[in-house]
Amino acid sequence: MRPRPTTPRATPRPALRWLRFILYAVLLGAGVALNAPALNLSLRVLTSRSYWAPAVPCLSCSLGVLAVALGYALWLAGATLASWRMPIWSHLAPLGLLMGTIFGGPLDRAPDPFSGQGPSERLMRAMGALKARADTLSGDPCAFDVRQLQAALEGPDVPPSGWRSLGASRSWELRVVPQASPVKSPQPGDRPGTLYFACAGKARRYWISAVASDAIPRGEPTMVRDGIGRPAVLTGEVAP
Repeated sequence: MRPRPTTPRATPRPALRWLRFILYAVLLGAGVALNAPALNLSLRVLTSRSYWAPAVPCLSCSLGVLAVALGYALWLAGATLASWRMPIWSHLAPLGLLMGTIFGGPLDRAPDPFSGQGPSERLMRAMGALKARADTLSGDPCAFDVRQLQAALEGPDVPPSGWRSLGASRSWELRVVPQASPVKSPQPGDRPGTLYFACAGKARRYWISAVASDAIPRGEPTMVRDGIGRPAVLTGEVAP
C-alpha cells in the first residue's frame, strides 16, 4: 500500500504574520522594559574591569533573559520576513517573561548589609581593620605574615570592597611596600580596592593608605582622601 503524499504545512498569510509580529513584539518589549534597569546595570558590570556595584541583580538571570529575548526576536523577525516556521510553543518566551515579571516582580539587586557605606567609608573601615591587626603583632613590620594581615580584611565586620571586574566581586588587595613613608599615589596597574602597607623595617613603623576611584561607578584610580583633600594615612608603631 503506497503512503499518502503529505503536503507541507502552510505558513500564515503576510497579514497574519505581521499581526503576530506586532502582538508578540509588544509582549516581548514590555517584558524587557520592565527589567531594563537590572539588565542595563548587569551589562555595564559584566563589561567593565573596575565598576563600583556592591549590590547587583542575578547576573546569570540577566544573561538568560537577554539571550532568550534576543533569540526570540531574531526568530520572530525571520518568521515574519522570511516565512520561517515558528511553533506555537515558541511564543511562551515573551509570555513567560512578561507574566513572570508581573507576578514575580522584575529582576532586582541582591540585598546589601553595608548599603549605607560608600567606597571611602568601606576603605577606611578596611584600613582600620588592617591597623588593628598590625597593632597586635610585634617585630619587623616588613616581616609580618601577609596572610595574617590579609585575614584582617576578611572578617565579618569589614564590608566587601564593592568593586567588580567583569562581573566578579573583587576582594581587598593588599600590597606590602618596604619604604619609610606612606604610599600617596596609586602604583601602576593597581585598581580601586588596593590597600598599601608601607613599613620601615627596623624602625618598626608602618603606614596604611588605599586606592579609591575619582568617579563612581567608574573612574581613574586615586587615593582615599581625608577631610581636607590629602591622602588618608593611618600610622602605627609595633612592639619590639
